[in-house]
Amino acid sequence: MFNMKIKRTVGLVVLLAVAGFASISFAQENFYKPSLDLPSPLCDGLEVPQGNKVIARVYALGVQTYRWNGTAWVFVEPVATLYADANHHEKVGIHYAGPTWESNNGGKVVATRLTSCTPDPTAIPWLLLQTTSTDGPGPLSAVTYIQRVNTVGGLAPTAPGASTGVVSEVPYTAEYYFYRGSATSARCSRNGACLPVRRTCGNGELDDRRLYRSGFQNHQLARATATDAITVVVG
Repeated sequence: MFNMKIKRTVGLVVLLAVAGFASISFAQENFYKPSLDLPSPLCDGLEVPQGNKVIARVYALGVQTYRWNGTAWVFVEPVATLYADANHHEKVGIHYAGPTWESNNGGKVVATRLTSCTPDPTAIPWLLLQTTSTDGPGPLSAVTYIQRVNTVGGLAPTAPGASTGVVSEVPYTAEYYFYRGSATSARCSRNGACLPVRRTCGNGELDDRRLYRSGFQNHQLARATATDAITVVVG
């Protein structure tokens, strides 16, 4: 089974005032900006358009729900808890029908599937999804694309259902990567309409100076040691 390789480079060392929705301690080793190395050429189609940046990564633990219609298993919805760490210790949100990702602070993003690839035939596909609407506070309001990768399990049962309408919940795990566009890219509202947005910090610098943490956690920049605009992703 393929795993997404994470190339890490040390980012900006800062002091943080945490304003998010999960109380997770920060270690200096976590300040990295990941770049994603998808299995090529199999998953080349999952690359996001240029100009979009990773702002968060979360780990899903849950089920893929299917219903037997008398002749086949039909996908119904995912039901998963989202965590900030691979060991599923710190809950940061939930994932459910839409498909929708919702953070602990109420921010939501809904997306639609664009393309897929299947590095592991025993697991549900890896996906590239595009945002259709957002709602609520936090970094999710700026998400443009989502990748589902490193999936385990989740495939529909191979045996027929015992009766029409029976439901099967198949365990799965996955990682979700969330992207946002540049400071002048479009932002989509809850009704799907996209409006231009240009975010700034209190000092007038572009939103690139703000910090996002894996698990959608917001941070305010207390002190930075560099002057260039930079996004720091903790994952």
